[in-house]
Amino acid sequence: MCQLLPELRDILNEFSDGIKRFDKEPPENRERDDLYTIIREVDEKADRIKDNLVSNSPDFLKEALRDACYLKKNNDRTFSAYTGMVLGGADPDKFFYILFALDVLDLSVLVIDDILDGAEKRANKAAHHKKWGMETSLSIAMYLKSVSSKMVIESFVDEKRRLKILKEMDELHLKIYEGQFLDADFRNKDAGEISEDAYLDMVSLTTGYQIAGCFRIGGILAGLDEDTITILGEIGLRFGTAGQIRDDMIDYIWDEDSTWKTPLLDFKTDKKRIPLIIAWKNATEKERDELAALQKMADLEARDYMQVLSIVMKPENLNEILKITGRKKN
Repeated sequence: MCQLLPELRDILNEFSDGIKRFDKEPPENRERDDLYTIIREVDEKADRIKDNLVSNSPDFLKEALRDACYLKKNNDRTFSAYTGMVLGGADPDKFFYILFALDVLDLSVLVIDDILDGAEKRANKAAHHKKWGMETSLSIAMYLKSVSSKMVIESFVDEKRRLKILKEMDELHLKIYEGQFLDADFRNKDAGEISEDAYLDMVSLTTGYQIAGCFRIGGILAGLDEDTITILGEIGLRFGTAGQIRDDMIDYIWDEDSTWKTPLLDFKTDKKRIPLIIAWKNATEKERDELAALQKMADLEARDYMQVLSIVMKPENLNEILKITGRKKN
């Protein structure tokens, strides 16, 4: 991250109309390793905290909690807040425990997300509710949500920043479920009824707002002023929204070992995500009938998958999606 700092600060200055936002240089208490090394270090630290969290939990919770703590292969919320701190010229290692609280909050969301989606698997394993049952999974989700707040409350950060962080966490959690409501509402509509801007509104409220909140919390911990924290949030919103668009595209990759996603889960559950929205808009009547028939099939064979791809992943559709990632909503 330190190697990318000049470029990231150039982006930040662009968002602030060229106003210089930073006087401090990045922390010098570590070697300037490449980005992948830093990501690996972040994940290793986060995994140690996960293990301690499980070890210090009541015995009857340990196994179900451990499974919930490893629902994803990265700690992207921690890393997003880490990035915000580095941009602010502060040392993220000093506040790492608080940064990881954001991934604990996200894990609570993932448990609920799989229940709402009716997902069978996550991260190449049975979804948490499939292994542990609905009651246990809902209890674990609520437990993780409480733990994330407790990690901040019990930190050594001053009260003013602590309250601001808790407010940010509650706000991003609120927005996630506003987005979840929209996502569910979209399923009651035809793909042709969902505009690109409506889709962007929905994903901005979910992943977009989550990453924005992480960037903002990094800025709060770095002691930045409100204007700069707002700019960090806008950058995080764009990163998060683009990341969700990428995630929605990955749904159409038939390689669960690499993606950690059940192939075509969004498609089969009729989620109105951008690949389907664009494909439906550009499809012929015959192609729409084919897509509708394929969505109703219990199991898709290889030839069915190829038929879906031939309609959804046309070059003109991909080009249109690419353009969407580079613009704001109208």
